[in-house]
Amino acid sequence: MARFSYYPNGYRAYSPSALGAQLGPDLQVVSLMDRFMNQPATHSSWAFKKEVVETAIRLFGDDIWEWFEAQQNNPMLCEDGYGFLEDCLEYFQTGKRSFSIYSRTSCFRTDRNVRPGDADAMLISRKRLNPLSRFRKQPIKTNLQPLQAWLIKKDGWIDLLCSIYTLFGPVGPTPKP
Repeated sequence: MARFSYYPNGYRAYSPSALGAQLGPDLQVVSLMDRFMNQPATHSSWAFKKEVVETAIRLFGDDIWEWFEAQQNNPMLCEDGYGFLEDCLEYFQTGKRSFSIYSRTSCFRTDRNVRPGDADAMLISRKRLNPLSRFRKQPIKTNLQPLQAWLIKKDGWIDLLCSIYTLFGPVGPTPKP
């Protein structure tokens, strides 16, 4: 059985120990977003964009699909949390989201009182992430891996930064530049 820890918005991270441990926001993600919001000259720098990509790779791990699959049946996610994942998957394909990346997180439930041990009671609505299999079986139109497909979209690296902030950062809305 896989062991997970949870980021503040409820997304899972593999954890070799501490089943169900609550993680704080990833400090590098918070720092990246702070620099993005407060140092506009940073946006065009390759070093900054590279740091965003390297941080995403560190957080998603070797296989981004595996990370998305780990979110299935996650008792800590609300419906909008699943919706955000579906939007990310749609973005890989089309470069569009059904819901603004800046607005979705304002809909997230902020109470995280569900314990991982209560998962069986919550599985009724947690099988929603079935689109994952649809996306995984369909080749991405660019024939690239998801992270590459994310980055080639117009402002894809900004979307990636906002996404990792939502997934691994603090609870609350994603700041809008």
